[in-house]
Amino acid sequence: MAPKPPNVRSGPAEPGRSSRPAASPRPSGHARLVAALAAALTPGDAPELALVRAWLDGWRGVGLVVAGMARQDFDLELRGFPRGWRATFYPSGLAHSIVAGTGWAPGPAQAVQQAAWKALTAGS
Repeated sequence: MAPKPPNVRSGPAEPGRSSRPAASPRPSGHARLVAALAAALTPGDAPELALVRAWLDGWRGVGLVVAGMARQDFDLELRGFPRGWRATFYPSGLAHSIVAGTGWAPGPAQAVQQAAWKALTAGS
């Protein structure tokens, strides 16, 4: 798939408007990550949902979600407890007293998915 060309104008800028490409409001990959998490967290047993869950419901899936969240400038804290797992995402580079999203689930992958979803969709 070819990259999308930048939004560049060929003529002079209109008064009050810049001819520079518009800045992306969100980092690259945001929409794909939200879509994957939505499919993983959607209740149901459709084959497409089962496929996404098989892809993300394990330690490899935890790594994929964490890598995607790191690209969105989030840090993860993941803790195991006798009754389940807690995942918390924080904005990168800030004090970890600022929580972007948190999730609690029996397994680590589900906790990470819940926390990532909350962090990415907060304020939407």
